[in-house]
Amino acid sequence: MIDNGKLLWEKLLGNLHNFIPNVISEQAFETWIKPARFLKFEGGVLYIELPNKWIVDWVEEYYLDGIKGILKDIAGFDVNLRFLPKEGITEENKHIEVKEVKDESNLYQEHTFDNFIVGKSNHFAHAGAFAVAKSPGSAYNPLFVYGGVGLGKTHLIMAIGNYVKTNYPNLSVRYIGTENFMTEMIYAIQNRQTVEFKNRYREVDVLLIDDIHFLSGKESLQEEIFHTFNTLYNAKKQIVITSDKSPEDIPKLEERIVSRLQWGLVVDIQPPDFETRMAILRNKAEKDGLNIDDEVLFFIASNVKTNIRDLEGCVIKLLAYSSMEKQDITLDKAKEVLTYIVKDVKKNITIDFIQEVVADYYQLTKEKIISSERTKKLVLVRQIAMYLSREILSVPLKEIGDAFGKRDHTTVMYSIKKLEKLIKKDKKIKEQVINLKQRIKGG
Repeated sequence: MIDNGKLLWEKLLGNLHNFIPNVISEQAFETWIKPARFLKFEGGVLYIELPNKWIVDWVEEYYLDGIKGILKDIAGFDVNLRFLPKEGITEENKHIEVKEVKDESNLYQEHTFDNFIVGKSNHFAHAGAFAVAKSPGSAYNPLFVYGGVGLGKTHLIMAIGNYVKTNYPNLSVRYIGTENFMTEMIYAIQNRQTVEFKNRYREVDVLLIDDIHFLSGKESLQEEIFHTFNTLYNAKKQIVITSDKSPEDIPKLEERIVSRLQWGLVVDIQPPDFETRMAILRNKAEKDGLNIDDEVLFFIASNVKTNIRDLEGCVIKLLAYSSMEKQDITLDKAKEVLTYIVKDVKKNITIDFIQEVVADYYQLTKEKIISSERTKKLVLVRQIAMYLSREILSVPLKEIGDAFGKRDHTTVMYSIKKLEKLIKKDKKIKEQVINLKQRIKGG
C-alpha cells in the first residue's frame, strides 16, 4: 500500500508511459498527461495541475476512470483525483493556490453567474441560486437543485460560492462532492482526525454539497451528513445541495434526511432548449478562443439535446482537432470529427423526438401539442408535427394518431393533407417546415 502522493503519481506516470491498452495511447499520453504536475495529496484526494481548463475537461472525460483504476491498483485503495488548471498558478503564488484548495472553498473560479447561460429550462433554479447568493443563510435554506447529468448544477452552486466569496469576504465557503466527503470521512477515521473533519464542514458559513444521491444506502455517511446539516441549519448557515433526483426519489435515503432536504427550496433543471444550446455553444467557443461558424454551432445544437457537458465536449473536441491539425473547422469537418453525433441522432429519431423539436421551435410544450386544445396556433403546430412524423419516419397513420393523444387515423390523414396544401401556398410555412426537418435530421 502506498500513501505518498508524489510517489503515487510517479508510479502512475510510469505505468501510463507503458501505454496500457484501453487506457491511453502514446500520442495521447504525450499530449494530455505528460504536461501534468503533482500538487499535493490530502484527505485521500490527489491534486494534479494541467496546463488549462479545456485540457482538464478532456482528461476528465476520456481518461479519468482508467487512471483512477490504475491508481487503485498501485495504492491498494480508492484514490480520488482533482485536476486543476494551471491558469493563474505561477512560481510566486503557487503555494497560495494550493493552500486555497486546502483551506478555503474548492471552487472553480470560472463558475460564476456571469457565464451561466440562463434559459427557460433553468431560469427558476438560477433565480433561486442568485437569491441564496445575495442573502446566504436567510433565503431558501437549504437550496436543493436536481436534474440530469451535465445540466449545470455544479456550475450553479459554485456560482453561489464565488459570489459569496467576492461580495461577503468575511464568510467562509466550502464545496465538496458527496463521494469526496465520504473519502475524507474514511481517511479521517483511519487517521484519528474525526474532530478536524467534523469542524471543517460544521464551522463554514456556506456549505455546497454536490451529488447527494450518492448517500443512497450508505448509513454511516447519512448519519454524518444529518448531523452536519443540523449543526449548520441551527446556526443559520447556508446549505446548498445538488442531486440527479428529487429528495423523495433518492432510494435508500433515511426519511429524516429527506424531510430536511425539503425544508427550503427544491428546484429542478431541465435539458436546455435550442436557443439556450446555441448560446452555450457560442459562449464556450468564445471562451476557448475557437472561431466557429454559426452553421457548425447549429449542427451541434440540433443534434446534442441532452446536456450542457456534451455540448461543451463537442467544442473541446473541435478545439483539440483544430489545434493539433492546424485546420479551420468547417461544417463538413465538424460532421467528420463529431461523426458519432450523426449516428446517434439517426438511431434516435422517434415521434416523441419530433414532437419535442417542433414544440421547442414554436416555444410550446410537447404536452400542449398532443392536448385537445384547438387554438389556431396549436392546430397548425400539431399539423406540422404530424406531417413531419409521417414524412421522416414513414410510420402508419394509426401510430401517429396514438402518439398525438389517441387521435383517429382519419384525423391524422386530414391534418397531413391540409399541411401539404398549406406548404404549397404559404412560403413562410414552407420555410419553417424545411428548417424543422433540418433540425430533426441534424442537417
